[in-house]
Amino acid sequence: MKTNDVLQLLAFFGLLIGLAPLLGRYMAKVFAGDGTFLRPIFAPVERWIYRLGGVRAESEMSWKQYFAAVLIFNLVASSSCWRSR
Repeated sequence: MKTNDVLQLLAFFGLLIGLAPLLGRYMAKVFAGDGTFLRPIFAPVERWIYRLGGVRAESEMSWKQYFAAVLIFNLVASSSCWRSR
């Protein structure tokens, strides 16, 4: 490894470790449902996407709905992967 490679790795891991507490606090607020500084920006976009997809934010998925969603997502993702080859 060259010196530049080592410096880039150190910078990457330094940033990763340094930003982990900030990102962790932000994620804890989001998962708890508390307001964050980005909520006024992303909440309208999220509601629009939910409305477009027919998703009710207040209800939870059953395991069957989750299974179907994961299966469809994987089928679409794998078919687009094969088309690009």
